[in-house]
Amino acid sequence: MHRSIPSWPFGPLCLALALGACHEDSNVLSGPIDPIPTTLAIVSGNHQEGMAGRYLAPLVVQVRDANGKGVAAIELTWTVSPGAGVLCPDTLGGCQTETLQTHTTDEGRAEVRLRPTRLGVITVTASVPGQKSGSVTFSVSTHGITILVLPLYDCYDPRRRFVGPEGEVPVTAPIGVPVEWEHACGGRITGVGPGGVTFDSGWLLPGQRFTLVPTVAGRWSYYEFPSLAGHGTATLIISAQEPGPGSTPTGLTILAGDHQEGIVGRPMDEAFVVRVSDISGKGLPGSLVSWRTSAGIGAFCLAVEPNPWPPVCEPNALEMLTDGNGQAEVRFRPGELGLGSVSATVAGGAGPALFTTNTIGIAVYVTPFMDCVDQFRYFAGPDGQSLVTITLGASVEWQLPCGGRIGSTSGPDGAQFNSGSNLLFRFRLTPPVTGTWEYRDLDNEGSGTLRVIPDQSGGASRAP
Repeated sequence: MHRSIPSWPFGPLCLALALGACHEDSNVLSGPIDPIPTTLAIVSGNHQEGMAGRYLAPLVVQVRDANGKGVAAIELTWTVSPGAGVLCPDTLGGCQTETLQTHTTDEGRAEVRLRPTRLGVITVTASVPGQKSGSVTFSVSTHGITILVLPLYDCYDPRRRFVGPEGEVPVTAPIGVPVEWEHACGGRITGVGPGGVTFDSGWLLPGQRFTLVPTVAGRWSYYEFPSLAGHGTATLIISAQEPGPGSTPTGLTILAGDHQEGIVGRPMDEAFVVRVSDISGKGLPGSLVSWRTSAGIGAFCLAVEPNPWPPVCEPNALEMLTDGNGQAEVRFRPGELGLGSVSATVAGGAGPALFTTNTIGIAVYVTPFMDCVDQFRYFAGPDGQSLVTITLGASVEWQLPCGGRIGSTSGPDGAQFNSGSNLLFRFRLTPPVTGTWEYRDLDNEGSGTLRVIPDQSGGASRAP
C-alpha cells in the first residue's frame, strides 16, 4: 500500500514565481534597482544663443540602453539656473519656473523649450531620477531682450499689451544691448527716449520683429501707433552699465562746441562733440560717455527740430555710447543766465573734457494751440509761464515755429518794439531800459509780459 503525498495549495504559486522566491536559499533582490543599464546623451540644442523673452530651439536628450537603443517611458527632471528662465513642454503653456518633469518617447527622446528671463549664460540640467545614468547639462546664452506685442483679446481688438521677459512690467536692459519688439498681429511701434531721441518701427507684419540698440541711458516711453485710450503704452529703462572688455580709453578730446553763447531755454546752435580714443589714438566705439552740468543748470538734447519747436531734453545729466568713430555729441540747453560749464567723462578714467558757456538771454516760445493753422498762440518762457523776467542788458529771443510778428502794446515811458516781419522764426530784443512791457502776436491771438529789472551783478556774468 502506497502512501499518498498531500497536494499543497501554494505549490503552483511557487512555480509561478519561479520557485526561487519560496525557497530559503533563493537570492532575494532588495532596494531600488536599475533593471536596464542606461546612458543619457544630448541630441541637440546645446550652446544656443538667443533673446531673453523668446523661446529657444528645443533642448533634446535621449535615454539609451547598453546597445545604444532608445528607452521609452523614462521620467526625466529638467532644472534651470535659479531666476534665469522658465521651462515649458512646448510653446503652448504648462511652464515651470525651476523644474519640469517629462517622459521619453518610443525613441527614447525627451525635450523642453526654454524661455530665458535674463541676459547672460544660462544652464539647464536633465537627469533621470533614481538611475545611474547620471545627468547632462546644456549651456545657452542670451544677448538681447524680446518684448511681445500682444492684443488685449484678439487681433480685431486694437488695444495692445507689451510682455517682456518677466511679464507686463517695465523692461530694464543695459545700454548697448539689443531690444526687439515682436508683433503678434502686425502694427507700428514708436517711442521717445532721453533727450528727445525717437524711434519708429514702421509697419510690421504679424510675427515680424523690430530691433533697437539703445545708445542713450534713461527712461524710454513707447507705444502702439496710434494708441487707443491709453492702452498699448509701456516703459523701457536703459541702465548706464559699462561696456564689456575692450581697449582702454586713454584720451577724451573736444572736437566742437566749446566757448558758445546761448539763450536760456533754447539749445545752443552748435553741438558739443567729444572723441574717445585708445593709447594709439584710434577712436573707440561703444565707450560710455557721461555728460554733466558742472557749473550752472541746464539740459541735454539729442533731437532738435530745424524750426524752433520746444525740444525734449534731459535735465542736468545724460549717459550715451560713442558711435563707430568713437564720437559722442549732444546739444546743451542752458537753464540760467551767466557763465556755466559742462563736463564730459568716459568710463575707464579718461577726461574730463570741459566746455564753457555764456548765457546772455532768455527764450520765449510762441506755439499754437494745435497746429500752425490755429490762430491762438501760447507764450511760454523757460518756466512755462507767459511772464518772463530778465536783467537789464540781457536779451529776449522769441521762438516762432509757425512764423509771425511780435510787437508791444505798452512799455515803460512809451517805449515800444515791433519785429517788423511776418516770416520770422526767431526775433531777439535787448531792452534798453527797466520796466514792464505787454506784447502780443500781431497776426494771431495770444499775449505775454516782459519785465526787465536792474542787473545787480554789474553785467560781469555776461562778459564775452
